Amino acid sequence: MECMSDALLRRSEASAVRWADFERAEDGSGRLTVRRSKSDQEGRGAVLYIGIETAKAIAAIRPDATDQDAPIFGLSPSQIHRVIRKRAAAAGIEDASSHGLRVGTAQELAIAGAGTAAIQQSGRWADPKMVARYTAKIAAGQSAVARYRYGR
Repeated sequence: MECMSDALLRRSEASAVRWADFERAEDGSGRLTVRRSKSDQEGRGAVLYIGIETAKAIAAIRPDATDQDAPIFGLSPSQIHRVIRKRAAAAGIEDASSHGLRVGTAQELAIAGAGTAAIQQSGRWADPKMVARYTAKIAAGQSAVARYRYGR
């Protein structure tokens, strides 16, 4: 489910993406269009970045004779949830969820130095308070006290 992590997809969004919504860029990365989402009820859409390895993996599962309107993953939101939980359990991770992929990616971005606005845009959160909530512990570790008093 690397695609869900790269694009910070909600499970409903992952279930809805079609082959017409995915394209490869010249550098090998991908672009995924999410046509409608929880924070975009009007359907303005958003184009999201997919890393090179993830784009390769998506391209590898594409059938030769693909109906452009066919779903990429062919799973309902509840099936996506079950697949994530099953794969996580096999890796020794309990209580995993698709939402956890979004939160985890937001936290990784914060650790790497991305600001709230950039994370909010990437995850398509309507309210920056959600990003702040998800990244609060990382922000504490990057605070002025942590950085300037303790050199972290």
